[in-house]
Amino acid sequence: MIRLIASDVDGTLVKDGSPDINPEYYDVISRLCEKGIIFCIASGRQYTSVRRMFRPVSDRLLYIAEGGGVLRSDSEVYHIEPLPEEYIREFLDDCRSCTELDRLIATSDLTYTETGDTPMYHLLKDSYRFDVKNLDSLDQVPLEKAVKISLFHETDAEGICSRTLIPKWKDRFQIASSGIQWIDCLSPHTSKGNSLKVLQQRLGISPDETMVFGDNMNDISMLHQAKYSYAVGNARDEVKCEAAFVADTYDNNGVLKELKKLL
Repeated sequence: MIRLIASDVDGTLVKDGSPDINPEYYDVISRLCEKGIIFCIASGRQYTSVRRMFRPVSDRLLYIAEGGGVLRSDSEVYHIEPLPEEYIREFLDDCRSCTELDRLIATSDLTYTETGDTPMYHLLKDSYRFDVKNLDSLDQVPLEKAVKISLFHETDAEGICSRTLIPKWKDRFQIASSGIQWIDCLSPHTSKGNSLKVLQQRLGISPDETMVFGDNMNDISMLHQAKYSYAVGNARDEVKCEAAFVADTYDNNGVLKELKKLL
């Protein structure tokens, strides 16, 4: 019996960066909740961005936000996993040396940038609908509150980061691709999978009672926490290899089709 469903958003439910979702999801999620199934949105986006997307059912959802850095309900924060503060400034200095990359720091409730009027900034504000604050320098961010650093390039964030940043920092941060434009850097203990495990323990729900949907590398840890693990049809091959099942693509409402089977 499935008691918990967790789903990624970008590339899984919608096109990367889309602010809108098929409204039929709202009805289906409501009906699943009425059957006693708990629904969790597990995204690299900030909580407020995801909440806006799911506003008609937001009070019925649980949220894994910032790639696993924040676990909460609509009214209560359950768990926050901060970045290791002692490494952040050195890491940011290394990021600045990669001039092709833009960067942000996320706290549990706000995203900070220092890049101004750029494609990344407009993507965050206009597509993801983030709450964003522009600073002269990310050094002004209260680093003790940081849960994620994200690096952005319009076409090849993973390729650029793999040259120097990932090899140097992979043992001090959890570093994963969340799409061709994004690399997310988190605490070594942070992932969607770890947050899902915390949630399962809190709720008394086992992996055998859990269904998960994802498409990218940062979803693999979450797939491992569920017996009913699905990669969508447009997912990376590495993700499909780790999933128990493959659903249809996001543009064919693959997740919606699978959810309807539970009604």
